[in-house]
Order: sequence, then structure tokens, then C-alpha cells
Amino acid sequence: MSLRSEILASPEGARIWHQERTLFETANLMCQIMNESGVTRSELADRLGKSKGHITQILDGTANLTLRTVSDVFFALGCEFHPSQVRLKDDESDEVFQTQFHFNITDFNAGTEVTSLCRNDERAVVDMPSGLLNVGV
Repeated sequence: MSLRSEILASPEGARIWHQERTLFETANLMCQIMNESGVTRSELADRLGKSKGHITQILDGTANLTLRTVSDVFFALGCEFHPSQVRLKDDESDEVFQTQFHFNITDFNAGTEVTSLCRNDERAVVDMPSGLLNVGV
């Protein structure tokens, strides 16, 4: 049995797994947008009126993020973030907790909306006016 399977075997382990995955995916998307836009942690901190250390905590997953904070970060990056959900499967296989990560991003500068859907370990490359946004799950 894999470590992942062992963690997902209990309801508490599965709950924590999904918390961490949500934090990772959200922070990863923030980092990728920053990278593609050429925005540094210092610049993001200035835009948000926060310290660079606080931005580091957000991006490394140690900050306890609220939805308001997530929205503020994406807004400061010139984007909107619209999460969606996918029901968990009920079977006992190793595929039980593989979920989809869906996002909509509006690039305020270009006035365009980009939608992508990633499943399992697939990667999506989204062509945005500011360059390529590479999203991994």
C-alpha cells in the first residue's frame, strides 16, 4: 500500500490530504502567475500592503489563508479566481481521491477570460496575452 493510500484510508487523513492539496494548488497558481507576469514577492507585498515575509508564508503554504486573502492576492496580480468543486468518488481504489482542479482567470489587462481543467497529473498550458500560464496538478 502506498503512503498516499495509507493517508487516504481514514476520513481524517483524507480531509487533511485535501486541505493540503487545495493550499498547494492555490499557492502554485499564484506563483505561476507571478512568474509569468514578472511580479516579485516584494512587489506583491507592496501591492497588498503586507510584508514580504507574509507573502512568503502565503506562497509556501504556511499561512492560514482566508478566501478574502486569496481573492486579494489574485486581484493584486490582475486576475480573478473562481474555484469549483468535483465530488469525491466512493469506491475503495487508489483513484478514490483524485480530483479535478478547475479555475477561471480573468486577465484584467487584456479583458479576456481563460478557463482550464486539469485532471489527475495532466498539465494544461493556457495561452494568455501576457504569455503562457502553465498549470500543474
